Amino acid sequence: HATWHDVTLSATGSGDTQSLRATVQAGLLDGRVDASGTWRWSPKPDWRLQLRAKNINPGRYARDWPGRLTIVAAARGDHQRLRLDPASLSGTLRGQPLQLTTRLAIDGGRYNLEHLSALLGKASATVSGSVSGGYTLNWDIQAPDLSQLLPDARGGLSSRGSLAGPRGAPQVNASLQGTGLAFR
Repeated sequence: HATWHDVTLSATGSGDTQSLRATVQAGLLDGRVDASGTWRWSPKPDWRLQLRAKNINPGRYARDWPGRLTIVAAARGDHQRLRLDPASLSGTLRGQPLQLTTRLAIDGGRYNLEHLSALLGKASATVSGSVSGGYTLNWDIQAPDLSQLLPDARGGLSSRGSLAGPRGAPQVNASLQGTGLAFR
């Protein structure tokens, strides 16, 4: 297992009366993480962050989850808004190809998941929708071999559906089908 002793970290920054710029480089889980950001407080508060990680091996932390992952994300926002556009996770996990992409926006109390798509081996999931005064969410999940997702699971699972309506009384319309389900 990896320990915090296995992490190397360096950071630089500079700033003035209007903003701060910083970069961080880290070596961890057999990979490298590079992050940079700018925070402005004058004339108008806002921020921007960029993250790129390569060759991250989660198996160094959790033995059952070896892999080689690349993460790319860009985010920007201010005191009321956040935009994650785009964010991706790709590589291999437990010997299976992995691809995840998403776009997310938060504006005050409105959360808009424009797109989330995930593939791991033969399993796939897509989710989109928004949450504000109510819900408007849709999903499609196909996992024909659950052992690709969880080592102790067997069988297949699929679900499609939606969640819609006010927060206090949302309506779920869904189908769920499982075949040969087992968990050790």
